[in-house]
Order: sequence, then structure tokens, then C-alpha cells
Amino acid sequence: MTMIAAFLVVVGAFVLVLGPRVVGAHDRRTLPWTDAWLKTGVIVVGMIVATVFVPSRVLEFDAVRDLPRAAQDMIAVGLWSAGLVGGLWALWYAHKEQRV
Repeated sequence: MTMIAAFLVVVGAFVLVLGPRVVGAHDRRTLPWTDAWLKTGVIVVGMIVATVFVPSRVLEFDAVRDLPRAAQDMIAVGLWSAGLVGGLWALWYAHKEQRV
């Protein structure tokens, strides 16, 4: 429990310190490389969480594990597709608002 609390404190500190740099609008021609790497990291981690972590965790639930294999596959494909479409929509929206 202490480890989880410490992790949440660190994540919260990162969000407070780096959050404005990651989500702020900018001129693409003058973007500092550190901001570009921060934005890239957020994009990569977000896509991994949406397309890998969430579907795999859902498939580990007992209620899903008891379903037939075809139903598990459909749930996995649906979650993966939703994560992929959601991630691509977020990239499109961020690009439109000059945040990426």
C-alpha cells in the first residue's frame, strides 16, 4: 500500500510540473526538443495503455475468463479497437488544437 501511495505522489508531482508543457499549445517551428520528447512519451504510453494494458487486464477478470473463447476474442478486439480509435482521435484533436 505504501508503494502505491508513493507511486501516486510521484505521478501527481510529474503531472503538476510537466502537465502544462505537455498540453500547452505552441508554435511547431519553435518547439523545444524537451517538450517534443515529453509529448512523444505521453503519446506512446497512452497508446500502450489503451491498446495493450486495458484489454489484457479485462481478459483477466473471472467473469470474462469464464466466457467462451470466441466471446473473449470479441471483447479483446472491441477493447483494442476502441483504444486505437480513441488514441487516434485524441491525436487528431490535439493536432487540430496545435498541441502536438
